[in-house]
Amino acid sequence: MNCGNYAPTGLLNHPCTEPSATCGNRITQVDTLRSTYSWFKCYVRGEKHSGGNNVWYYTNGDDHGAYGYIPASRVFTSVDPAPGLPYC
Repeated sequence: MNCGNYAPTGLLNHPCTEPSATCGNRITQVDTLRSTYSWFKCYVRGEKHSGGNNVWYYTNGDDHGAYGYIPASRVFTSVDPAPGLPYC
């Protein structure tokens, strides 16, 4: 799926906003999404984020091509998860 998004946005190695029992204590930024219109491969459910839900989108970054997660609040969708996007 291609969709608009906020940029720059850091891609994280886990769908979490901070260390937790679910994601451990090693949340790191693996890349950065710099484009404002990006391709998203799939979604997962992770920790609840500032957007008020637990949907995270999986994509690859613009600096190194590494894959990671961004919260749905950073992606311009009318509903989350976006219709037609598969679960990872």
